[in-house]
Amino acid sequence: MITEAELLSGALDAKDEASIYAVLDVMVAIEVERGIAISAGTLRRKYYPGHKTALPDAILAATANTKLIDRMFKKDQPPASEPGDLSTKLDDWNYLCAS
Repeated sequence: MITEAELLSGALDAKDEASIYAVLDVMVAIEVERGIAISAGTLRRKYYPGHKTALPDAILAATANTKLIDRMFKKDQPPASEPGDLSTKLDDWNYLCAS
């Protein structure tokens, strides 16, 4: 819902809004569960002083981190990346988004 609100806040007219809904209609909404909320609060507390991290950005980062970690430990998924291997982590992220 955060992504939806952020995208819609930038719509200039009804055509933009329709385009945004066309994209949102094929996306899966991820509920902000308690673990994600706790992680978001921790991230914001850690990064706000130096980066002025907004709460929606912390929630999006926490969601991505949580869902990627969930995906990395599922046995029915392809092998997870090695720590530090950015290209494989991006492949993992793209796989997660396509799922």
